[in-house]
Amino acid sequence: MALKMKKAGKSVAEIQKCVDLTFAKLYPFAKQSPALMSYRQSRLWKPTQAEALKEHPVPNPPLEGILSGAKHGNCCGAIKKK
Repeated sequence: MALKMKKAGKSVAEIQKCVDLTFAKLYPFAKQSPALMSYRQSRLWKPTQAEALKEHPVPNPPLEGILSGAKHGNCCGAIKKK
């Protein structure tokens, strides 16, 4: 992909942006590595807020975990009548 873009006359910043946004969703770790953080600080393009969320999205908490107290505790009327 990068080679095709370079041959098409794209700048290094444009190539970095394309690669970063294309492959960010494949980053397998919840926490960014020091090498990744260093790269993101020194790259030639700076993401907008929307692009930054695509790179490292905020995880959605599982709804089951949030609502488990309502099923197991005595909040929200979960006490079962005998």
